[in-house]
Amino acid sequence: MEKIWTTSELLNWGKSYFAAKNISEPRLNFELLLCKVLNCNRIDLYLRYDYPFKPNQLNELKGLVNRRIKFEPLQYILGEVEFYGNKFICDKRALIPRPETELLVSHSKEIISLLNKPKPKVLEVGIGTGCVSISLAKMFPDVEFYGIDISPDAISLATENQKLNKVENIKFKEYDFFEFTKFSYFDLIISNPPYIPKEHYSKNNLQEELFFEPKIALTDDADGLVFYRKFADIINSSTNNIKLILEINENTSKKIVELFKNENTETTKIMDYNNLDRVLIIEKNK
Repeated sequence: MEKIWTTSELLNWGKSYFAAKNISEPRLNFELLLCKVLNCNRIDLYLRYDYPFKPNQLNELKGLVNRRIKFEPLQYILGEVEFYGNKFICDKRALIPRPETELLVSHSKEIISLLNKPKPKVLEVGIGTGCVSISLAKMFPDVEFYGIDISPDAISLATENQKLNKVENIKFKEYDFFEFTKFSYFDLIISNPPYIPKEHYSKNNLQEELFFEPKIALTDDADGLVFYRKFADIINSSTNNIKLILEINENTSKKIVELFKNENTETTKIMDYNNLDRVLIIEKNK
């Protein structure tokens, strides 16, 4: 007779199994997979400790577990992620939103609130899931938001997330950043560009999970500074008081800051929760 597995038995087994497979936070990972199968919250697992799993539920769980032990990111397996208090569809079409990137939203929020003009215009370069622009657009319904990305997959995912979050004051377009020419139209440009240097993009240097994410969103296939050089050209050639807010790589942050150092610009560097350089704000000297 086939064994009947309860929630508590699966939790104990799953924690040990994931730990043996070197999955970080093994209990939390397994809890969230159980939640997906049962379509419940984590607290509900402990209210259903003796719940007997049906064969079809065990088969579904087995499939999810097999994906995770191959180091497919948990967020892709769950199909969604929370970012800045909002829910977003999350799959292999775009980079997974990170908690550190919420800093980009927080400081963009401060900048936008100080833009003293009617209908400010904000551009995001490299939208991914759309989480940054959508989170801001929900807070600022009177601001016009635009997002560009070279990836049609990212555009489709961001558009789905726009509908999910019921946001209307934003437009996503497929564009190559290096061919886009209308930067002077905007008051603020936001970006979390690909910043991993080509030489560091290897399984010896990065977590296994990263190789499930779009390569184009992680590395510029050069020295990690290609996008920042373009941003430096944009602000140096602009005739308006455009501001930039960029996520940066702690390993190349000094080089990035140097790109923007001149008599015409002022830079502010912000650290993340781990005291690593994470956000750079660049604006014209007043």
